[in-house]
This record gives sequence, C-alpha cells and structure tokens, in this order.
Amino acid sequence: NKHSFLIDFYPLLAKSNHKNCHIIIHENEVIAHIGVLRRVIENSNLQHSITMYGGIAVSPNYRGMGLFKKLNSSISSLYNKTAIHMLWSDKLDLYKKINFSTAIDLFEYKQEKSPHPYVALQKKICDLNSEETSQLKMLYRSSSEIRIHRTDKDWEDLKEITSADLYLIY
Repeated sequence: NKHSFLIDFYPLLAKSNHKNCHIIIHENEVIAHIGVLRRVIENSNLQHSITMYGGIAVSPNYRGMGLFKKLNSSISSLYNKTAIHMLWSDKLDLYKKINFSTAIDLFEYKQEKSPHPYVALQKKICDLNSEETSQLKMLYRSSSEIRIHRTDKDWEDLKEITSADLYLIY
C-alpha cells in the first residue's frame, strides 16, 4: 500500500483521538498539525505515562515562519506532567530541532534468503488470522522489555495501518 498521512498515523488521527490533534488554521485551511497520543509504558509492575508526538506537518507555503516551533511549544506545555515524551518520526533532523534524542535506529527489513532454519512471513497486521493475532498479543505481553500498554482497541487501531508490514518468524 502507498503511504498516506491518514493511514500511517491512524492512531493519532482516529476520531477517538481528535482531542489530541493540534492544528493551526489560516483562512479556513489547516496549515500545521501535530498529533499527540497518550499512552502508558510498562515494565514489571511499574507504569509510566508517555506522550508520543507524530503526524507533524506544516504546509509548504508556510514553512520557515516559525509555526512549528510555536505550535510545538504550546503543545509541550499542555502535556508537561508526562514522564516521557517521544517523537514518532523518521525525520532525524526534527529531533534536533525540538531538542529530542533518538533512542533507536530505523531499520527497513528486506525479505532475503537466510541460512537459518526459520521462515519469515511478511504480512499486514490486518491480515492476521485470530490464532496469529492471539500469538502476537501473547508475545508482546510476555516480553520483559519496556512496552507500551496496548488495549484491545489499540490492537484494532494498529490494523488500520495497512502501509506497514509485520514479519512473522517461524
């Protein structure tokens, strides 16, 4: 599937999250947007609130005018009681612009022949059958790593991101 702002950032732009979509409108046109998603991360029995920012866009005709900086500053003050702030972007220069640090590297996996005895199956999360979905949820919840807490609604929202691939290794 082609990438689309509405598909790639579905959890941010879903109707249930509209209250956390911050925009600047000029002459009845949306000229800037930053979406915010509030979640909880878990590790063992500890939970911490996190705020994730994404779906960041400024209309080309309005770039370089400081609109992003102004909108970001305003939004940051609204979510200042959050333990962790995360940026959801592959635009690494944006991290520096707002004084964030990258925590992971971005990878694009390619399906290649492997000497290992496993099979990697490329699927969309929306195409998983109920057994695969249950296994995915179980693996996710059983991890000892820090993970975002996901409700059943969150899992349903992830199915709407049809532009992303999931690799199942058997």
